[in-house]
Amino acid sequence: MDARIYRAEALQGAHFTLAAFICAPRCRTREQTLLSEISGYDRFSLRIHKAFGMLEFSTPNLGEFRCAVVDDGRWHHIALVLDGPELRFYRDAQLLYTFDAPGGMMGTKGHPVVGSEVDGSFPYYGQIENVRVENRTYSEQELRDLAYTRPAEAPPAPISRIPPAPLYEDPVFNSAKDGTIVWNPVEKNWWFIYMQIRNGANEPGVSVHHGTTIGASSSPDGLVWSYRGILRGLEDKPGANTFWAPEILWHDGRFHGYFSYVRGIHSGWEGDRVIRHYISDDLLHWSYENDLEGLGSCRCLDCCVYPLPDGQWGMWFKDEILNQTGFATGKTLSRFQLAEYIDPGTPPLEGCDVFFWKGFYWMMGDDCYSYNGQRVYRSEEARQWTRCDNILVSPGKRPFDENVAHHPEIVLNPETDEAYIFYWVLAYPSLPYSANEICCLQVARLQYEDGQLRCDRDEEFSLILPGRV
Repeated sequence: MDARIYRAEALQGAHFTLAAFICAPRCRTREQTLLSEISGYDRFSLRIHKAFGMLEFSTPNLGEFRCAVVDDGRWHHIALVLDGPELRFYRDAQLLYTFDAPGGMMGTKGHPVVGSEVDGSFPYYGQIENVRVENRTYSEQELRDLAYTRPAEAPPAPISRIPPAPLYEDPVFNSAKDGTIVWNPVEKNWWFIYMQIRNGANEPGVSVHHGTTIGASSSPDGLVWSYRGILRGLEDKPGANTFWAPEILWHDGRFHGYFSYVRGIHSGWEGDRVIRHYISDDLLHWSYENDLEGLGSCRCLDCCVYPLPDGQWGMWFKDEILNQTGFATGKTLSRFQLAEYIDPGTPPLEGCDVFFWKGFYWMMGDDCYSYNGQRVYRSEEARQWTRCDNILVSPGKRPFDENVAHHPEIVLNPETDEAYIFYWVLAYPSLPYSANEICCLQVARLQYEDGQLRCDRDEEFSLILPGRV
């Protein structure tokens, strides 16, 4: 470990800043302590959580706080700023989280230990530089100035199109689920819009699946992703409400978004579901348009929207009342009317996707209740569907790809006639359900063979998305 301390002061009162550059390797088997101090009055510890890879800070007087994944092997500037009763977490000068933290520090001696706890336990094996422990509140401009003095990176490796595994991890909650991939013609880059499970919330039942926000990240090529924050403008009712499974497409110069909505936070799976329609010009800021009321029940969710060959729009979704995959049509993107149910008598698809490739329309989604990979259908007109072989049935061997693949999202490259399937995976299948919400995004390549789709999730391939090659 390479540790350079720039300044260390005794901490006392309601204003302080802890800041450093870190380059942390992924190690999800034990805690790693970056900085600690103990005295007769107070102590603090800044560490990386062993399961989530998130930054943690604790003192007896203020309590314990957790946010921001940092163990990705890259240099980050991290900062914790106590400003009166408010504790703020920054990563690379971006404010990620704010906590209520009344009480202040009772007093330390200004002799922090870098790279372990005071007794030498929980060592940190990464790099840490320019450590600052100061008894004052840094301004955001000071943090930006510091972040721009990032330590020199190693010489860049030759450009590779082989996607990493995992492809993306949410830096706030370490949970990126039920997402959609969309090209942004305004910024000319790719966006991944997804649901953020509230990992770390100590709440009963499945509460962490409720009160969820919709996160966003962007990438120039689909290989390296940057977190962009959460979508704004979805809420129009007071309190904490639930947004699931975004579906987004670009049409006539604007983005149309469909979000599964549940009012409030529930410890079980009760509550009505409704699919809500929004519009946006930039993917971050949204305006509510309408609820979709013609889908046949009060528990419809997880929709996919795709153009039909007759000029209408098709919507496929899960109906939890009838336990079926519903199909609706609409002449516009604001109104849909239930038309029929797909493959009646068969459990519904969850998080399905529809696309046209190799002369056929394809529909696939989670094989509900059996979790036997992705169930696949083929059609010539997107109306009458033929059942095909399931894909992604077996676990993968890549890092954090050893569990069931969920909620497929297909991206086509018409220039190369390649098709890529993006899906999320629970990263720790051995953990109990209550703790098993750590999940990440993976990608694999689809193959077409004799009227069937095939997918080897362990195959090494080049990811070349259209738009920027």
